[in-house]
Amino acid sequence: MQLEFKLKRIFPVVIGLTLLWGIFLLSEFLLVKKENRNLLYIPTSADLVVHIDGKSFFQSAIYDVFIADKDREVFSQLEKLAKKDFDNTPWRDAGIDLLSDVVYFEKSLANGKISGFLFNLTNLENFQKNTPLIFGKNQFSHAKNDVGILIKTAGEISPIQAKMFAKKTLLKETLNQKFLQKTIENGQFLTVFTSDKSAFGKGEMKIQMRSSQLLFDGEFIESARKNASNWTLRKDGFHLVSSIIPSNLVDTLQSKMRADGFFLPKINRLSVNYRGTNIGESNILPDGDLLLSFESEIDKKTLIENQIPWQKLGFVIEASTENGLLLLREDKVYTLRILDDKTLFFGLNSANVLQQKNNDLFILEGDMTNLTEINGGGLMAVGLNFYPPYKASKQLFQSFSVANIQFKSSNGKANLIGKFEFKNQKSVMTEMLRFMLTLNN
Repeated sequence: MQLEFKLKRIFPVVIGLTLLWGIFLLSEFLLVKKENRNLLYIPTSADLVVHIDGKSFFQSAIYDVFIADKDREVFSQLEKLAKKDFDNTPWRDAGIDLLSDVVYFEKSLANGKISGFLFNLTNLENFQKNTPLIFGKNQFSHAKNDVGILIKTAGEISPIQAKMFAKKTLLKETLNQKFLQKTIENGQFLTVFTSDKSAFGKGEMKIQMRSSQLLFDGEFIESARKNASNWTLRKDGFHLVSSIIPSNLVDTLQSKMRADGFFLPKINRLSVNYRGTNIGESNILPDGDLLLSFESEIDKKTLIENQIPWQKLGFVIEASTENGLLLLREDKVYTLRILDDKTLFFGLNSANVLQQKNNDLFILEGDMTNLTEINGGGLMAVGLNFYPPYKASKQLFQSFSVANIQFKSSNGKANLIGKFEFKNQKSVMTEMLRFMLTLNN
């Protein structure tokens, strides 16, 4: 989303300016207590609300980046970004107070969805004049006194309806006690609230920064839309399990499979092992295992007997049974196994398949460097290291010493705990800044 992308760009820009203004002056400014008026205008019945504590975020940024880590590479990139971009961006005079609370929300309507940000303002006139300059398609704004709202629409929501929604949101204060009387823990800078419409179920998650750790802790009322499986994968490399898959991703995956000639039901659960990518003479071959569960029964006969889609994808059928195929591509041997009426396996190591009940909602663990691991490829692999998205991701994944998120259900509750920890005691803020700056290089 263009609005979100431009918002993300402003954080490193503002932090870069602190180097020019002086840490002392900005720190003094940050200590001034501010009233967060935007918390009074969060739309009722929002599907999702994310509260960002701007003051905690920037105080942590200043200490970690400029005092604790003193990372010369990040300093240099911040200076370049501040000199190059800031004078030419409408964000410079947008009248938005990024050093107070920022609220992101999503709300479903009958004919679409609205997502947006609520800001405290430093200058109403500048907000009204300059924010339209950053707008993309289906983006709108409104302001009232010291609060501004930026929204984006999806679906069949008309511009008139969107503008009325923005105006109505700021028309009347909504005293929602869960936002006004929340308890902020040490280092907590982000809180996520979800409704019962969410795939997570109704609940709350807190994200804290503690020096070199990013900690996740959440509790939800278990959603009725959970999908268990009688099969699981033994962890091997980077490991992901999810029964929470966005509907647009499900639709995209199914469309891709149909385009390739595989007419399969909708996916409702997946498990993945990923060990890297092998670049051969004429193919890019993933090294991994994939377990898919579907909403309805698989047409086994068509999947096994219709070999044309496999051939179009460059596979040679080495062997066939009523429940699977052995497939060759270059020097790699892949296995397709239909495990039951609604579950199949495809990958390089079928020994990782375990017949074991699994109702985990989401698991992420293992070595994330596998996601950017490339074997072979020659000049292509060398060239990728100069491609900003790949380079930024590779640096970030290599900086992790621990990456683990567990989201499991028990006794009607769904509990989420997780941790990302960085090597060499590098701070979360320094490494995230390095990622964003490299990405936008």
